[in-house]
Amino acid sequence: MSQDPAVYAADDDNATPARWEQGMAEIADLLAAELQAAGVSGAHGPLGARLACRLCAYMGGRMYYIPKAANLDRARRDLEIASSHDGTRTGPQGVLALAQRHNLSEIHVYRILDRQRELRRRQMQGELFGQDG
Repeated sequence: MSQDPAVYAADDDNATPARWEQGMAEIADLLAAELQAAGVSGAHGPLGARLACRLCAYMGGRMYYIPKAANLDRARRDLEIASSHDGTRTGPQGVLALAQRHNLSEIHVYRILDRQRELRRRQMQGELFGQDG
């Protein structure tokens, strides 16, 4: 089995974060800090750089939208609501409990559940004719 060069590129002197564009250096530093915070043993700096290289190999040359923290927090919250909902209104994981836990109205929780169901449906089925309507 051959080794993926992107995973090991950080070992090369020409691929150190100091020589990358500023954005990639920031990503490598962020990944290293997260690994350290998570208690991953080993050299965090080199592992962060290897992961950044892996991201470059996979995502390089493409344009990606990275949501702001508030949007990401909202998306996480919505996923958590949808995955923990027990299908009831008044159960321990029902709409009322989820609304209270997340400081939302019942209507808002129902809207979140509807959006999440629609997203899942689209992932599973895709668009049948390539267009809405």
